[in-house]
Amino acid sequence: MKKKKSIRKSILFFIFLILIFSSQSFSQEDFRKLPPNPEPFKEINLPLGKNYKLANGLNISFYYMKNTPMVMVCLIVSAGEIYSQDLPGLATITARLLDNGTLRVSSERIKEEIEFVGGKLSIKTEPNYSIIYFSFLGDYINKAFDILNKIIVEPSFSQKEIVKEMRELFFELRRRKSDANFLGKEKLFETLFPENHPYHRPFPKIDSLRKINRKHIRKFYETYYLPNNSHLIIIGDLNFRELIRRISHYLNIWKSGKIPKISFPPVKVHKKKVIYFVDSPTVERPYICLGNTFYFKNKMDYFPLIVLNQILGGTTTSRLFMNLRETKEIAFSARSYLDFFGNSGLYIIEAEVRQDAVKESIVGCLSELKRLRSSGIPLLELEQAKYYLIGNFPVQLNKENGLINHLIKGFMMSIDEKTWNKYQHNIMSVDQERVLSIARKYFASYPAIIVVGNRKKILKPLLDFEVIEVYDTDGNLKYKIEKEMR
Repeated sequence: MKKKKSIRKSILFFIFLILIFSSQSFSQEDFRKLPPNPEPFKEINLPLGKNYKLANGLNISFYYMKNTPMVMVCLIVSAGEIYSQDLPGLATITARLLDNGTLRVSSERIKEEIEFVGGKLSIKTEPNYSIIYFSFLGDYINKAFDILNKIIVEPSFSQKEIVKEMRELFFELRRRKSDANFLGKEKLFETLFPENHPYHRPFPKIDSLRKINRKHIRKFYETYYLPNNSHLIIIGDLNFRELIRRISHYLNIWKSGKIPKISFPPVKVHKKKVIYFVDSPTVERPYICLGNTFYFKNKMDYFPLIVLNQILGGTTTSRLFMNLRETKEIAFSARSYLDFFGNSGLYIIEAEVRQDAVKESIVGCLSELKRLRSSGIPLLELEQAKYYLIGNFPVQLNKENGLINHLIKGFMMSIDEKTWNKYQHNIMSVDQERVLSIARKYFASYPAIIVVGNRKKILKPLLDFEVIEVYDTDGNLKYKIEKEMR
């Protein structure tokens, strides 16, 4: 009897231990479902802007930064490639010629003067804008603004410099013809935007480059390089009133003018189930590119959008990379990003893939887009994406031109300064419900699908898709394959 009681007590004790450990494991599993509370992030005090407009219409934004020996200047001119539709490349070549000699000094002399003030000067052309970056030591502010005045107000556009820059751009464009990434982007824009839209051809073209002459360049400069068509951003340890006085001294002679209006026809969201195939025999690694346009009406949508993009393909820990490269091992790279153009924008997914896995990669990308819309983002994944963006924000600001690029983006997207300076707070406020509604709003339609590669090697598996349009590298349609005709 005593033996039975002893056995009974042992069994009850064993059951009691199981209950204790199982309850602990359940609580641990519940705990793991939720992300740990983050450490409070350090607030970044971005400099407050002061604004001023010169008599000639030039808008100036100044941001005070104490104890910075360098002054950063950025001149944004609404003179991008969308303004040179008749001669694609005209905006780019005009911008490149600005620092290649003026009415007073040669291009070599300008380079020497920039070096003397401890400066760096670079110019780039975007679809909407041409942007001049100029940094220099604050002790040489008068000399630096004199250089800027020469470049902006007095470019000579000498025939010798035109020939040199045209030759360099020509060979750059020739190299792009074997760049699958560029060919894919070019075809994506041509597909998503109608022919009468400025974004249909936002890149320079070789065939039009041959037609550009000095007269075209001079006319483009006189039409668009106007102070009332420009915005000057300055960051440095400077006195605002003294700065305005000096800018006015050097740039008030820059004459304003009438700005031509450019038409932006409405853009329809892409819905066709078509593969747009760019046949490029020299491409070894096929390149796929999926994307669609969206109308960016509510500026606050920007913050959940970049969180969504981070989840989809922002880094090497995001869904696209982990699915296509790490799990399936069918891609060499995979990512997604967003482009914004004022009140419109587009999302882009791109990947370099194996030749035998083009179809599987496209299906994988489409599946990830569908998953964003059809199911909620797990809380842990959402919080990880937000913490990454917030943690990476100061890293980006500390890069060369990081702060000024941040300010330029806010300016280009017309997001007010108060909202833009609350970047971290606006990211943290994104919740699961908001991010799901944004996914269904912006990622709802069937994307344009671009494939760049050698058709003889990779086209056959794609015949399962409904329609395939095959183009050459110049964008000319070679033929069309429809499923019912096969």
